[in-house]
Amino acid sequence: PETADMSMLRHAVRNDHVVSLEYQDEQGNQTTRTVLPLAVIYYTELTVLAAWCELSRDFRHFRAYRIMSCADTGILFSDRAANLRQSWHEQLRMPPRQLAETKNKRPTNHTTICQNQHQWRVRPAI
Repeated sequence: PETADMSMLRHAVRNDHVVSLEYQDEQGNQTTRTVLPLAVIYYTELTVLAAWCELSRDFRHFRAYRIMSCADTGILFSDRAANLRQSWHEQLRMPPRQLAETKNKRPTNHTTICQNQHQWRVRPAI
């Protein structure tokens, strides 16, 4: 079951609002993250928030069911939104090995998943 306020997240994507998340990872560790939401992605069995994460200083895909709480900070990132979305799209099309080299680290499952993004249905937030 999703605990995230998807309506608020879609609004934040549409209006370029910074969001604060309480996020729980696979191991159950909870972190507070400030994110710049770029898209809400709907899969058959999963909803994901694609965002720039200030903590990680990188693009991340947050599983909605792991978002324990979220709040609109009221801060706008409209001045960065177009460039962030363009960079995110470019990263999705980049082969995993090339992406890892540009980030100076080894490929991970995350980069492999991103590389296969063209197979997923990405729907803009409405």
